Amino acid sequence: MIDNRFCVRQPQSSNSTTPQTREYVHIRTFLDILQTLLSEQDQTVAQSIRISENELAQIWGWNAIVPPTAERCMHDIIADEMRKDPERPAVLSWDGELTYGELDRLSAQLAVKLMGLGVGVGVTVPLCFEKSMWTVVGVLAIMRAGGGIVLTDPAQPEARLRTIMTEVDARIILTSQKQSELGSRIMPEAQIVIVGPELLSNTEEVALSSLPRVPGSATLYVIFTSGSTGKPKGVVISHSNYTSGAIPRGEAVGYRSHSRVLDFASYGMYHF
Repeated sequence: MIDNRFCVRQPQSSNSTTPQTREYVHIRTFLDILQTLLSEQDQTVAQSIRISENELAQIWGWNAIVPPTAERCMHDIIADEMRKDPERPAVLSWDGELTYGELDRLSAQLAVKLMGLGVGVGVTVPLCFEKSMWTVVGVLAIMRAGGGIVLTDPAQPEARLRTIMTEVDARIILTSQKQSELGSRIMPEAQIVIVGPELLSNTEEVALSSLPRVPGSATLYVIFTSGSTGKPKGVVISHSNYTSGAIPRGEAVGYRSHSRVLDFASYGMYHF
Protein backbone atom coordinates (compact mmCIF):
# COMPACT_ATOMS: atom_id res chain seq x y z
CA MET A 1 0.00 0.00 0.00
CA ILE A 2 1.43 3.37 -1.08
CA ASP A 3 -0.18 6.68 -0.05
CA ASN A 4 -3.25 4.78 1.18
CA ARG A 5 -3.68 3.14 -2.24
CA PHE A 6 -3.39 -0.52 -3.16
CA CYS A 7 -0.62 -1.20 -5.66
CA VAL A 8 0.08 -4.50 -7.41
CA ARG A 9 3.16 -5.00 -9.56
CA GLN A 10 2.41 -6.80 -12.81
CA PRO A 11 4.67 -9.83 -13.47
CA GLN A 12 7.22 -9.54 -16.27
CA SER A 13 5.77 -12.50 -18.18
CA SER A 14 2.64 -11.76 -20.24
CA ASN A 15 1.83 -15.47 -20.53
CA SER A 16 -1.68 -15.86 -19.06
CA THR A 17 -0.97 -19.49 -18.09
CA THR A 18 1.83 -18.81 -15.59
CA PRO A 19 0.95 -18.97 -11.87
CA GLN A 20 2.31 -15.46 -11.31
CA THR A 21 0.11 -13.97 -14.04
CA ARG A 22 -2.98 -15.80 -12.81
CA GLU A 23 -2.37 -14.59 -9.26
CA TYR A 24 -1.90 -11.04 -10.51
CA VAL A 25 -5.21 -11.15 -12.39
CA HIS A 26 -7.07 -12.53 -9.36
CA ILE A 27 -5.62 -9.94 -6.99
CA ARG A 28 -6.13 -7.12 -9.48
CA THR A 29 -9.80 -8.13 -9.89
CA PHE A 30 -10.31 -8.30 -6.12
CA LEU A 31 -8.80 -4.85 -5.66
CA ASP A 32 -10.93 -3.39 -8.46
CA ILE A 33 -14.10 -4.69 -6.78
CA LEU A 34 -12.93 -3.51 -3.35
CA GLN A 35 -12.10 -0.02 -4.59
CA THR A 36 -15.44 0.19 -6.39
CA LEU A 37 -17.28 -0.75 -3.18
CA LEU A 38 -15.37 1.81 -1.15
CA SER A 39 -15.94 4.59 -3.67
CA GLU A 40 -19.67 3.94 -4.22
CA GLN A 41 -21.12 2.28 -1.16
CA ASP A 42 -24.77 2.57 -2.26
CA GLN A 43 -24.42 0.53 -5.44
CA THR A 44 -25.89 -2.94 -5.97
CA VAL A 45 -23.86 -6.15 -6.00
CA ALA A 46 -24.35 -6.46 -9.77
CA GLN A 47 -22.96 -2.97 -10.28
CA SER A 48 -19.95 -3.66 -8.09
CA ILE A 49 -18.82 -6.72 -10.06
CA ARG A 50 -19.30 -5.36 -13.58
CA ILE A 51 -16.26 -5.59 -15.82
CA SER A 52 -13.61 -3.03 -15.00
CA GLU A 53 -11.32 -1.07 -17.32
CA ASN A 54 -8.37 -3.20 -16.17
CA GLU A 55 -10.23 -6.44 -16.93
CA LEU A 56 -11.37 -5.16 -20.31
CA ALA A 57 -7.81 -4.17 -21.18
CA GLN A 58 -6.60 -7.62 -20.13
CA ILE A 59 -9.20 -9.34 -22.35
CA TRP A 60 -8.20 -7.25 -25.34
CA GLY A 61 -4.56 -8.05 -24.60
CA TRP A 62 -5.26 -11.79 -24.64
CA ASN A 63 -7.07 -11.36 -27.96
CA ALA A 64 -4.60 -9.01 -29.59
CA ILE A 65 -3.79 -11.59 -32.27
CA VAL A 66 -6.98 -12.80 -33.98
CA PRO A 67 -6.69 -15.98 -36.09
CA PRO A 68 -7.63 -15.57 -39.76
CA THR A 69 -11.15 -16.55 -40.81
CA ALA A 70 -11.31 -20.11 -42.11
CA GLU A 71 -13.86 -20.69 -44.86
CA ARG A 72 -13.43 -24.47 -45.07
CA CYS A 73 -16.06 -26.68 -43.52
CA MET A 74 -15.07 -28.95 -40.68
CA HIS A 75 -16.28 -32.11 -42.43
CA ASP A 76 -14.02 -31.32 -45.40
CA ILE A 77 -11.04 -31.04 -43.07
CA ILE A 78 -12.03 -34.34 -41.42
CA ALA A 79 -12.45 -35.96 -44.86
CA ASP A 80 -8.86 -35.08 -45.73
CA GLU A 81 -7.68 -36.89 -42.61
CA MET A 82 -9.96 -39.89 -43.22
CA ARG A 83 -8.52 -40.46 -46.69
CA LYS A 84 -4.94 -39.80 -45.64
CA ASP A 85 -4.80 -42.92 -43.43
CA PRO A 86 -8.03 -44.96 -43.69
CA GLU A 87 -6.78 -47.83 -41.53
CA ARG A 88 -6.02 -45.63 -38.53
CA PRO A 89 -8.48 -45.89 -35.57
CA ALA A 90 -10.98 -43.03 -35.55
CA VAL A 91 -13.49 -43.98 -32.83
CA LEU A 92 -13.04 -46.33 -29.89
CA SER A 93 -16.29 -46.85 -27.99
CA TRP A 94 -17.99 -49.29 -25.65
CA ASP A 95 -20.25 -50.34 -28.54
CA GLY A 96 -17.60 -50.75 -31.22
CA GLU A 97 -14.66 -49.29 -33.09
CA LEU A 98 -14.34 -47.53 -36.43
CA THR A 99 -11.33 -46.80 -38.60
CA TYR A 100 -11.18 -43.56 -40.54
CA GLY A 101 -11.99 -45.48 -43.70
CA GLU A 102 -15.10 -47.03 -42.13
CA LEU A 103 -16.20 -43.66 -40.75
CA ASP A 104 -15.76 -42.12 -44.19
CA ARG A 105 -17.87 -44.81 -45.90
CA LEU A 106 -20.64 -45.00 -43.29
CA SER A 107 -21.06 -41.24 -42.92
CA ALA A 108 -21.12 -40.75 -46.70
CA GLN A 109 -23.77 -43.46 -47.14
CA LEU A 110 -25.92 -41.94 -44.42
CA ALA A 111 -25.42 -38.45 -45.86
CA VAL A 112 -26.80 -39.58 -49.21
CA LYS A 113 -29.81 -41.13 -47.46
CA LEU A 114 -30.45 -37.91 -45.54
CA MET A 115 -30.18 -35.85 -48.71
CA GLY A 116 -32.91 -38.05 -50.18
CA LEU A 117 -35.09 -37.15 -47.20
CA GLY A 118 -34.59 -33.44 -47.80
CA VAL A 119 -31.58 -32.62 -45.60
CA GLY A 120 -29.40 -29.87 -47.01
CA VAL A 121 -28.17 -26.36 -46.34
CA GLY A 122 -30.67 -24.56 -44.13
CA VAL A 123 -32.14 -27.75 -42.62
CA THR A 124 -31.43 -28.48 -38.95
CA VAL A 125 -31.41 -32.09 -37.77
CA PRO A 126 -31.45 -33.02 -34.05
CA LEU A 127 -29.71 -36.13 -32.77
CA CYS A 128 -30.84 -38.15 -29.75
CA PHE A 129 -28.27 -40.76 -28.71
CA GLU A 130 -26.79 -42.27 -25.61
CA LYS A 131 -22.98 -42.22 -25.70
CA SER A 132 -22.21 -44.24 -28.82
CA MET A 133 -19.87 -44.52 -31.78
CA TRP A 134 -22.93 -44.06 -33.99
CA THR A 135 -23.33 -40.50 -32.77
CA VAL A 136 -20.08 -39.67 -34.58
CA VAL A 137 -21.40 -41.26 -37.78
CA GLY A 138 -24.66 -39.32 -37.50
CA VAL A 139 -23.00 -35.97 -36.80
CA LEU A 140 -20.59 -36.31 -39.71
CA ALA A 141 -23.36 -37.49 -42.06
CA ILE A 142 -25.53 -34.44 -41.33
CA MET A 143 -22.54 -32.16 -41.93
CA ARG A 144 -21.70 -33.84 -45.23
CA ALA A 145 -25.34 -33.57 -46.38
CA GLY A 146 -25.19 -29.82 -45.67
CA GLY A 147 -27.49 -29.81 -42.65
CA GLY A 148 -27.06 -28.26 -39.22
CA ILE A 149 -26.68 -30.31 -36.04
CA VAL A 150 -28.51 -30.13 -32.73
CA LEU A 151 -27.09 -32.56 -30.17
CA THR A 152 -29.40 -33.52 -27.30
CA ASP A 153 -29.02 -35.57 -24.15
CA PRO A 154 -31.79 -38.19 -23.69
CA ALA A 155 -31.30 -37.94 -19.91
CA GLN A 156 -32.61 -34.37 -19.91
CA PRO A 157 -36.30 -33.60 -19.21
CA GLU A 158 -38.58 -34.32 -22.14
CA ALA A 159 -40.11 -30.84 -21.84
CA ARG A 160 -36.72 -29.31 -22.63
CA LEU A 161 -36.20 -31.68 -25.55
CA ARG A 162 -39.64 -30.86 -26.97
CA THR A 163 -38.87 -27.15 -26.76
CA ILE A 164 -35.63 -27.64 -28.68
CA MET A 165 -37.38 -29.71 -31.37
CA THR A 166 -40.03 -27.04 -31.78
CA GLU A 167 -37.51 -24.20 -31.89
CA VAL A 168 -35.56 -25.77 -34.77
CA ASP A 169 -38.73 -27.00 -36.52
CA ALA A 170 -37.37 -30.55 -36.62
CA ARG A 171 -38.66 -32.65 -39.52
CA ILE A 172 -36.07 -35.43 -39.21
CA ILE A 173 -34.47 -36.76 -36.02
CA LEU A 174 -31.51 -39.13 -35.91
CA THR A 175 -31.61 -41.56 -32.99
CA SER A 176 -30.09 -44.78 -31.78
CA GLN A 177 -32.34 -47.85 -31.60
CA LYS A 178 -32.58 -47.35 -27.84
CA GLN A 179 -33.73 -43.71 -28.11
CA SER A 180 -36.13 -44.10 -31.06
CA GLU A 181 -39.25 -44.13 -28.87
CA LEU A 182 -38.07 -41.00 -27.06
CA GLY A 183 -37.50 -39.32 -30.42
CA SER A 184 -41.07 -40.12 -31.44
CA ARG A 185 -42.44 -38.70 -28.18
CA ILE A 186 -40.59 -35.40 -28.24
CA MET A 187 -41.50 -34.65 -31.88
CA PRO A 188 -44.31 -36.93 -33.13
CA GLU A 189 -44.49 -35.15 -36.51
CA ALA A 190 -40.81 -35.77 -37.32
CA GLN A 191 -39.40 -38.71 -39.24
CA ILE A 192 -37.16 -40.91 -37.11
CA VAL A 193 -33.98 -42.22 -38.73
CA ILE A 194 -32.32 -44.92 -36.65
CA VAL A 195 -28.54 -45.02 -36.94
CA GLY A 196 -26.82 -48.20 -35.83
CA PRO A 197 -25.12 -51.51 -36.73
CA GLU A 198 -27.47 -52.15 -39.68
CA LEU A 199 -25.42 -49.61 -41.64
CA LEU A 200 -22.46 -52.02 -41.60
CA SER A 201 -24.21 -54.36 -44.03
CA ASN A 202 -24.07 -51.72 -46.77
CA THR A 203 -20.66 -51.94 -48.43
CA GLU A 204 -21.48 -49.63 -51.33
CA GLU A 205 -19.00 -46.83 -51.97
CA VAL A 206 -20.38 -43.32 -52.40
CA ALA A 207 -18.95 -41.07 -55.11
CA LEU A 208 -17.69 -37.80 -53.68
CA SER A 209 -19.41 -35.97 -56.51
CA SER A 210 -22.77 -37.02 -55.05
CA LEU A 211 -22.13 -35.01 -51.90
CA PRO A 212 -22.87 -31.27 -51.96
CA ARG A 213 -20.37 -28.45 -51.66
CA VAL A 214 -21.32 -26.76 -48.38
CA PRO A 215 -20.46 -23.06 -47.96
CA GLY A 216 -18.62 -21.88 -44.84
CA SER A 217 -21.56 -19.62 -44.02
CA ALA A 218 -23.91 -22.62 -43.63
CA THR A 219 -25.06 -23.60 -40.13
CA LEU A 220 -22.86 -26.22 -38.50
CA TYR A 221 -24.79 -26.53 -35.25
CA VAL A 222 -27.28 -24.89 -32.96
CA ILE A 223 -26.52 -24.99 -29.24
CA PHE A 224 -29.08 -24.24 -26.55
CA THR A 225 -28.68 -22.56 -23.20
CA SER A 226 -29.75 -24.33 -20.02
CA GLY A 227 -33.07 -22.50 -19.87
CA SER A 228 -32.59 -21.73 -16.17
CA THR A 229 -34.00 -18.21 -16.69
CA GLY A 230 -36.83 -19.29 -18.99
CA LYS A 231 -37.11 -21.02 -22.36
CA PRO A 232 -33.81 -22.43 -23.72
CA LYS A 233 -32.29 -20.06 -26.26
CA GLY A 234 -30.56 -21.35 -29.38
CA VAL A 235 -27.28 -19.94 -30.69
CA VAL A 236 -26.42 -20.64 -34.34
CA ILE A 237 -22.78 -21.39 -35.19
CA SER A 238 -21.66 -21.53 -38.82
CA HIS A 239 -18.91 -23.75 -40.21
CA SER A 240 -16.68 -20.71 -40.62
CA ASN A 241 -17.39 -19.54 -37.04
CA TYR A 242 -16.43 -22.90 -35.63
CA THR A 243 -13.46 -23.77 -37.81
CA SER A 244 -11.86 -20.35 -37.38
CA GLY A 245 -11.71 -20.94 -33.63
CA ALA A 246 -11.34 -24.72 -33.40
CA ILE A 247 -8.26 -25.12 -35.60
CA PRO A 248 -6.00 -22.61 -33.76
CA ARG A 249 -7.44 -23.73 -30.41
CA GLY A 250 -6.59 -27.35 -31.18
CA GLU A 251 -3.05 -26.37 -32.11
CA ALA A 252 -2.69 -24.39 -28.87
CA VAL A 253 -3.98 -27.30 -26.77
CA GLY A 254 -1.64 -29.70 -28.53
CA TYR A 255 -4.00 -31.94 -30.53
CA ARG A 256 -1.98 -33.98 -33.00
CA SER A 257 -2.50 -37.13 -35.09
CA HIS A 258 -1.37 -39.24 -32.12
CA SER A 259 -3.80 -37.61 -29.66
CA ARG A 260 -6.53 -39.66 -27.98
CA VAL A 261 -9.39 -37.56 -26.65
CA LEU A 262 -12.04 -38.74 -24.17
CA ASP A 263 -15.57 -37.73 -25.18
CA PHE A 264 -16.89 -37.23 -21.67
CA ALA A 265 -19.20 -34.17 -21.72
CA SER A 266 -22.97 -34.38 -22.09
CA TYR A 267 -24.18 -34.19 -25.66
CA GLY A 268 -26.83 -31.72 -24.59
CA MET A 269 -24.80 -28.98 -22.96
CA TYR A 270 -22.10 -26.99 -24.77
CA HIS A 271 -20.59 -30.16 -26.23
CA PHE A 272 -18.80 -28.53 -29.11
